[in-house]
Amino acid sequence: MYADFTKCNALIYDEEDNLLVNAKIWEHNINEHYIVVQGWPELDGVQQCKLLVLTAPAPFSYKGTIRRHKMDKLITLYEEHMEENREEIRYKTDLPGNIEGLVYDGKIFSLHTMLDVRILNISKSGLRVRAKYNALNVDDRFSIRIKIETNDKLLIAKVVNCGDNPPDQSEYGCRLVSKDGELNEQ
Repeated sequence: MYADFTKCNALIYDEEDNLLVNAKIWEHNINEHYIVVQGWPELDGVQQCKLLVLTAPAPFSYKGTIRRHKMDKLITLYEEHMEENREEIRYKTDLPGNIEGLVYDGKIFSLHTMLDVRILNISKSGLRVRAKYNALNVDDRFSIRIKIETNDKLLIAKVVNCGDNPPDQSEYGCRLVSKDGELNEQ
């Protein structure tokens, strides 16, 4: 663990990959490898979980053990996922987002009108979005703002594949990258 996750959002899933809560991290102890979140009723009775901490430029994914901590929940983190591979854990989401600009030659060029998207799933190194039909092309680089309650995240992504759902929607598989198009390294 390299970053302080205090005030970041974490998507917490059960062991069958069902989304339980989108929680704000109230406390993060880097040395002891744990976070503290609100004592959500959805977490009662859950001992093992998977979670995705939404940080820029790329999220961190973990497995966790949940236990009571006063009125809150303490989650001990382990199995941090750092490798870039296709077997990487993907987390189902249904988050709103906006593509704000296109990236060319390391510079972000703002769109006149932001493109509304839905984030369908997210992993440490990428995401899948649904947008208007034929809005993006393979190899397009763009800036996307993910809306998570009051804590937005701005990420840079590159379209690596697309699938059309004519007549009105397309889905895009995207890799999180830096402005110059290189893979983000933690």
